[in-house]
Amino acid sequence: MDWFALPLDAQERLLLRAFVEGAQHEGVGSRALSHAAHATFGDRDRWKDFFPNGPTQALWRISELSDASMRVPHLERPAAGMADVIETRFEQNRDLKPFVRRVMHYDCLHPVQALSRMQRTAKVMFQCRVSQSAVGVATLATLNVSYTALVFFWLFDRSSNDASTRSVTLRVMRMLRL
Repeated sequence: MDWFALPLDAQERLLLRAFVEGAQHEGVGSRALSHAAHATFGDRDRWKDFFPNGPTQALWRISELSDASMRVPHLERPAAGMADVIETRFEQNRDLKPFVRRVMHYDCLHPVQALSRMQRTAKVMFQCRVSQSAVGVATLATLNVSYTALVFFWLFDRSSNDASTRSVTLRVMRMLRL
């Protein structure tokens, strides 16, 4: 992920990076935010200045940053197909797999916010494509569910450079004609 894909306050960026690093080991929650704030600012409660609504708000911000990062390579060279967009996302986040595992666990406990966040990601994915015609709610929902399933597959893919995930992604997107 490109941590500079969005203009963020420098302190917010440092806090988010510390949160991502710590959450890989202790989970996604207020405790991880508290540890990240302590490591970043020496103040366990400073995270509340940035994310008063807690971990969900921090995850939305990280997702927003990841979405913007995914768009960057496709601004000048739009993707021909959705499999290319998804491959970009997985490549950019490969080093974040332990964090994403924790986020997916958190998302299982908070499904409404997770679906909303992933729906926004699906919209951004369509913005990365060559053809940017209007996309219906059913198509977005189909991509959302399919991409979420692919994320679970990717998290457990142990093939070299996620080759198995690339193969499955291509087949699923062809099947869905995306």
